[in-house]
Order: sequence, then structure tokens, then C-alpha cells
Amino acid sequence: MKTYLLTSILVVLVACGGGGSKQDPTSITPPESKRDWLTTDELFENKIPAGPIHNDYFVEIDNSEVIVSDAEHEFSGRLTLSSSSLEGSVSDAFFGEPGIRVFPNIDLEFISDSGNLIPTQRQILKPTNNSYWHILISPGKTWSEDDDGDWSRAAFPFTLIHKQRNEAHNGVATFLYNQAQVSQLRLQVVQETASWSRIDLWAQFPMTYQPEVFDSAETIISKFQLEESGRLPTASWDELSQQVGASTLVGFNSGLIESDISMTGIVMDGIVYHQPCYTRFGNYPFCHQMRQGAFSTTKSMGAAIAMFRLAEKYGDSVFELLIKDYVNVTAPHDGWDNVTFADALNMSTGIG
Repeated sequence: MKTYLLTSILVVLVACGGGGSKQDPTSITPPESKRDWLTTDELFENKIPAGPIHNDYFVEIDNSEVIVSDAEHEFSGRLTLSSSSLEGSVSDAFFGEPGIRVFPNIDLEFISDSGNLIPTQRQILKPTNNSYWHILISPGKTWSEDDDGDWSRAAFPFTLIHKQRNEAHNGVATFLYNQAQVSQLRLQVVQETASWSRIDLWAQFPMTYQPEVFDSAETIISKFQLEESGRLPTASWDELSQQVGASTLVGFNSGLIESDISMTGIVMDGIVYHQPCYTRFGNYPFCHQMRQGAFSTTKSMGAAIAMFRLAEKYGDSVFELLIKDYVNVTAPHDGWDNVTFADALNMSTGIG
């Protein structure tokens, strides 16, 4: 039996209420033989959706009855939404704050390249309307389906972010486009890093398309390509199970409910082996773009990763080194005299 050392496996686990208990994921049906949701007709209807659907409908449908090919059209330009009203399973004044069902009033700018839909702005965007949310737009994809006629499809992930509390509510959106026109924008948010704020939001917005050639297009595309090339290679959890044996992984999610996990995986030998990114409506189709809120766990995880690297390079004794020997402690007491890096890592320094 193989033994896997701490220095060769890095476990990354985020359990933050990804699926929640509001909706049983097994009751949400994925596409079977055809596209029966988000059809061309539906995406041009001026109609409020009844609610979220399975996330798989927002991306290519992978079966023999739907012919999928490269996008027939390039995309370069700005989308302007003509509405901002979100439907949702939550009151308008959630937590006593208005605007939770108001989508940020931002323009969406994208450039397509080799099947990728790249936002021109990758930073957190702040709205000027009364929306409860800031927003982060992430790269998506473009493609064509045989039943769409002279239209190409696009989809992209986004994250709604609470203005003060760093909650991350992950969503996905889709629309049809050609060289001069677009359909309505359909979106839904069915996952979050916020166990106290499990909500579903959805909408279908009319919008206009302004084609534009961006002066920074080449730079945006090259930066995106560099970002993608710098990612660690990924593989499925099943592939890891085949390598190390299913029995080795039995306790990995021990004590955790699958619907409470946002993202989980193992980095081994430079490869990220990950489970799906769970949501209430099927797995998140842009798993590597799913964002997590920055809370205390994030700080502890970052320090742990740094200490694991130091232990790999200099030995396990680094955990017992005294902080005062490496940091200029100016406290007017002797409370720090015996505090080690391990004490700080497990948050038990006792200093206050």
C-alpha cells in the first residue's frame, strides 16, 4: 500500500453551503435527448422565467441528437441591459437592505476568440443603481447548435458579491447572437459561499448589442491565453480514485453533506483532481471560474499552504519556530515569548 506524504498532496476543501437545502438537486432534470429549455424561441420571448433550471442547459448539450459546432460568428462589443429586476426566492429587503433583487446596471463587454468569450473588464464592478450587489464577470464560451439557425450561442459565469460581507453568489448566463443582433439574456444564481444566505435568483433581460472593435483586444486575448496556460492541469475525481484506490479517498468528505460543499479537490504531483462544483440545480458548468467568499477560513487556508511549503523545503521543525525570532514584536508584555508559528496557524496564541 502506498503512503502519501503531506508534502506531496495538498488538500483543498471548501465547504460553504454550495447546494443548500432549498432545492433537492436530484429533482432537477438535466437535458436528455434534445434542447427543451433555452431554445431559440424561448430566448427571444419577452417573458419572466418561472424559476431556475438545470445548469447544463446553459452550455452545450452533449448528446447525439444535438449537433454542436464552433460558433458561426465572432463577438466583439457591448451589451446593455434594458432591465435590472431579478426574480428570486427572497424578499426585496433581505437583511434589511433594499436592492437584493436588483441586478447591477453595468454594460457587458466581451471579445470572442477560439471559442472563448472573454470579458474586457475582469475586476469587480460597482453599480451606480441601488443594487445590493457588486459583480465579477468571468470568461465563458461560444458555440453553435444546429437548431439555432443563423445564430451563435454564448454563455458566461458571473459572481454577485455583497457590498460589505464578501458573500460570493455564483451564477451563469446565456444569450444568442449574430453579427448585429442579440437575443435576451437569461441568467440564474443558484450557489453561494454563504450558509446564512442561501437564495436563488433568476431573470431574462432584454438587451441591445453595440458591435465594437476594442483597441485593447489583442492585449486582452494574450493575457487570457497566458492565464489559461499558467493553470495547473486538472483531472476528475474518478481518475484519482483509479490511481490511489477508492478506499484511500473514502474519508475525504467525511462528516460533510454533499450539498454543503462548494468546491473540493486534491493537488497531487502538480495535477488538480477535483469533484464537481455542486449547486442546487446541477453541477456548475464553469467550475474553474467559481469564486469563493473571503472569510476566516480563507485566511487560515492561505497560512496553512505557506507553512506546508516551508515544511517541504526546510522540514517540519518550522512549525515550532518562535514568531518573536522572525518578527519585530513590540508588545509591552512577554505573552509572545513562547508563541510558535503552529500556535498562530491553529489560532490558539492566547494573546488576544
